[in-house]
Amino acid sequence: MKNISLLLQEAQEFYAMGTEFGFANPQSMSGGDYNGKEALVNGIKTVDMTRLDYLDLGQSPEIKGIMKGCIERYISCPTSQMALKSESTVHLERALAEFHGMADSVIYLSGYCANESVIQALALRMKTSHLGPYVVETDMGKKTRNIPTEFFVDDETHYSIINAIKFAKMKVKDGCLFHRFPTADYGRLTELLDKSKEELGDRSIRIIVSDTISSMSGRVYDVPALCQIAEDYDCFLYLDEAHAIGTVGEQGRGIASEMKDFERYKNRLIIMGTLTKAVSQLGGYVVVPDERLSCFLRACSPQYIFSAPLSPWMAEAVIQIIDLIRSDYGKAKRELLTNVSAYMRESLQKAGFNTLGSESQIVPVLIGKESDGIKTKAFLEAAGFTPSLFICPAVPKDESILRFSLCSDITCQEVDSVVRLLLQARGLYGF
Repeated sequence: MKNISLLLQEAQEFYAMGTEFGFANPQSMSGGDYNGKEALVNGIKTVDMTRLDYLDLGQSPEIKGIMKGCIERYISCPTSQMALKSESTVHLERALAEFHGMADSVIYLSGYCANESVIQALALRMKTSHLGPYVVETDMGKKTRNIPTEFFVDDETHYSIINAIKFAKMKVKDGCLFHRFPTADYGRLTELLDKSKEELGDRSIRIIVSDTISSMSGRVYDVPALCQIAEDYDCFLYLDEAHAIGTVGEQGRGIASEMKDFERYKNRLIIMGTLTKAVSQLGGYVVVPDERLSCFLRACSPQYIFSAPLSPWMAEAVIQIIDLIRSDYGKAKRELLTNVSAYMRESLQKAGFNTLGSESQIVPVLIGKESDGIKTKAFLEAAGFTPSLFICPAVPKDESILRFSLCSDITCQEVDSVVRLLLQARGLYGF
């Protein structure tokens, strides 16, 4: 029992911290049914500004009608594994590829899983564990075994990507090289690429990795500049579009697929998207410019091979929801979201708050000390608004952030109330 006791002692440390900061048992904080915009937190009805249902499709009668129809027409359970996926999943992969103007797509069970699986596959390539005995001694395996994958990663990139690279480095230390550059500092990125070229020449597969919209700061990245750098240095460019799919562009296709020179650059792009935010469903995916790459990812992703796929009804529902997002209905939702997001950013900045350069529907407010962040979040919740709180280690110590994730159903009047409450909290706590 001694070893069990040690683990439970460690668990107690996390439980104590979680109790202090309110994440030991998040379910205990809310009550009643979740109704999208409104959430019951600690017994108080609040406007939920932690949501990522950016187009407010979660409560849409149109979406519920689509889901109900698909449930009635298709089997409710998934096939046993991705490799035996249903015809509906194949249809969805084709629909996602067409949506982005790419050759093919690969579906995973979440955005996190998509990032982790694809990055590991790109890092390990023919050295991935389940394929090693079969391919490492092939002619191509022998030819490329000493050619590393190099990742050049923006500092604000999602944890799932960083974790995947670190895992791969543990498996093949010299076969996976990891460089980080300060967020959006493309001068530093080119310095790292110059050094790589000098040291390795063409004996490296180089991949630049960046979000298109930062999940923390709401920054919109200069995707055309990244594409030009990728072209200049003969790199792949991996773009995490999780917060841009559905919310950006004439058809909601995100930033990359809507840019002016997309056709010029698309052959070096790998674009990740999620179905859990603006699409209001489950799943994640990547789209690729060449069907050989999708075959490679399926073969080299153990998470793909050994996981079940989406249920057929879910796959068919997503196809119809994407059509809705591309329509005038989706365009109207995007306009509402764009307008209220701009209004909140401008209102906060006029009131003297630091919004960390946000240019999107993700609007952070820098608070400072952890204690001030915790008190301000509680103050807002007591008044009927629930933001997300980020504290150390998610952010540097004493740089706590309140993040407001706006959806198309948030009103300017609600924004005014939030700004007024933040001003009151600043007067009370002095941040």
